[in-house]
Amino acid sequence: MRLFAYALLVALAVCNSAWCIEQESAKDRADALVAAGQREAAIEELTRAVNVLRRSGGLYDPRQYALLNQLTDLHSLQGDVDAAVAALAYMERVSERTYGRQSTQHALSLAAIGAWQCRLGRFDSGRERFRRSIERLRAADDQQLIDALLGLARCSFDELAAEGIATSADSLASYRGPVQRTSRLNVSSPMFQHRVVKALRPDGEQALRNAAHLAETATLAPERRVAVLLQVGDWFQAKDHSRTARRYYASAQRWVKRTSGAEDPLAAPVQVLYAMPSLALRSSFARESAAIERYVEVEFTVRADGEVDSGRVIMSELGKSVADETLQALKVARYRPRMVEGTALDTEGVRFRQAFR
Repeated sequence: MRLFAYALLVALAVCNSAWCIEQESAKDRADALVAAGQREAAIEELTRAVNVLRRSGGLYDPRQYALLNQLTDLHSLQGDVDAAVAALAYMERVSERTYGRQSTQHALSLAAIGAWQCRLGRFDSGRERFRRSIERLRAADDQQLIDALLGLARCSFDELAAEGIATSADSLASYRGPVQRTSRLNVSSPMFQHRVVKALRPDGEQALRNAAHLAETATLAPERRVAVLLQVGDWFQAKDHSRTARRYYASAQRWVKRTSGAEDPLAAPVQVLYAMPSLALRSSFARESAAIERYVEVEFTVRADGEVDSGRVIMSELGKSVADETLQALKVARYRPRMVEGTALDTEGVRFRQAFR
């Protein structure tokens, strides 16, 4: 009997080892396919790896988590938002079973899943997970809580990205959900700024205020404090509350001075809100292999309040209507102004290039 039990254990170990090899092989093939740009085939291999883990380690094997996160990324790049959301739902169940619903680690997972939900255009679902994460992280590490608070605010920036409004250099590229410019977001409409303010929701603003308080009082590296205060300032600048924004910018600049050799992020204007021209937004979806880029380059002054003034086209490879559309978009753009010793100043000769595919 003992010999039979021993033989059974050996057989199970070999079986598990074989499953492990199969899972690792599928993962390696998926990585190679991703590198080759073959996303659909990579998804098939990653799905196979997940299924192997479920057979060998159970439905909630924690090793699935990283694979499901990679599947979310690939599905979203393919434009299959529903499949990406399904992968996230399973990630959440795996995390809860592995770490426990009230654990700090599960709270961190909720924040990561919430960030993905917002990037996929599921804003309500994303915010709900951020709120649960924040509640559980209040007694945890300040850095982790700050990350969750900033993530909740970034969900509003994703909501603006869904309508073709950039709030940073990479916000439109980071967003993976559907993008649609609606008639209410015509930049020449007086309702445009109202729509921006509506998207910058009160829960995000309160989260940023809390993050700023922690940045000023908790034990953080100076560069981390600066990054938090800049994000809070950019929020208010995008809302056109320039006086409030300048208070946070001035505080950030004070922390920069305390860091030896640190580069001042307020030494030159930085764009914090820009509604991409409708034609540029539509043409951004052109297939890369068939895309030819043409440019409109504009020069203007960024005023101390962050608004654009005296814009003029200095180079255009396209017609006048396209150049005019770019100028119109810049009229409602907002910039983080140049600051010297905590004082915002006008900056002349700022240049911006808009690409059209």
